[in-house]
Amino acid sequence: MAFIRELSGHVPLVDENLETTRTGIYCAGDVSGIEEASSAMVEGRLAGINAAASLGYREHEANTLRKDAMDELDELRSGEMGEHIRIGVEKMESKRGEYCVSQ
Repeated sequence: MAFIRELSGHVPLVDENLETTRTGIYCAGDVSGIEEASSAMVEGRLAGINAAASLGYREHEANTLRKDAMDELDELRSGEMGEHIRIGVEKMESKRGEYCVSQ
């Protein structure tokens, strides 16, 4: 967990697949940063895709589905309104990198 103001407080550190620092545990939606309902739904779909792929389910489709979901998130977070989320995500990536190096 890390405090990231732009994501509305304490959030779990997740990677690009929305997997936490605990292997096999994924977080999506408001628990990983307050945005809007559309973003939460796309994150939920992305976490599901990644969790299923990690278990071997539809691995061959996962990359396409993952790319589509990431493109949709990028679109939702684009522009001036999404700037604080993009900053928060960058901070999370940095903190996760620090955490993983120290472990």
